[in-house]
Amino acid sequence: MNKNLLKIGISIFAIILGLLLLSRPVNNFIDPVRKLQSMLGFNNKFFQKLLSGLSNGVEEKDPQLTAEERLIVENRLQEAQKKLTEATTNEEKFSAWMQIGFGQYGLGKYKEAKETFLKAADLEPDNYVVYVALYQVELDRQDNQSARKNIKKALALKEENPDLWRKYIQLETDRFFANDDQLKDLYLEALTRTNSHVDMLAFYAQFLEKSNDLKSALDIWKKAYEQIPDPLYQEEIERLEALLKL
Repeated sequence: MNKNLLKIGISIFAIILGLLLLSRPVNNFIDPVRKLQSMLGFNNKFFQKLLSGLSNGVEEKDPQLTAEERLIVENRLQEAQKKLTEATTNEEKFSAWMQIGFGQYGLGKYKEAKETFLKAADLEPDNYVVYVALYQVELDRQDNQSARKNIKKALALKEENPDLWRKYIQLETDRFFANDDQLKDLYLEALTRTNSHVDMLAFYAQFLEKSNDLKSALDIWKKAYEQIPDPLYQEEIERLEALLKL
């Protein structure tokens, strides 16, 4: 794509998106990005390429901590650095590197945190936790492709974890603008991989309701309630039953 065309496209996108946000009815929420896609007739691949021009690879950001909060994070970071110097096993070194990375991330030092988590990954490449940490750093750096790569690595190691699927699906929704059919396929895959974990059922039910498929959402909430008779699930069932009667 021509660089000048990309800049023009980004400018048009920013203007129209701003207008959509300003004009959006409070009680009739419409995702402005999806609406913009529909209005301009852009497919997902074009939109992803257009938005990639907005990514600056944020290396550092002020976390806006209070003086007290900053002191706590800095003290923990110093403690972790001390543990690293004393560590003798790979397990101890991995733990120390992870704590250092969390400290750097907490101070908004994304580039340093990424480099630190990569050192931890070298020590324990089969530990899914480090890839979740890298996913979060890359997400805040606005490096969507790297965020996707790392959450997929985490899922490959811990595919039964519903929270990882939630993160992955949210990434595909917010940063890659997956359509409803693509998201439904991801939810169904997630349900298979997690053996229909109750949390995954709840996530899927919420998605179905947002997609205006109330009947299917109700059925999924009932399945969740069969697994765990949580009063909150019962409330969702009763709420949807009432809506379907309207």
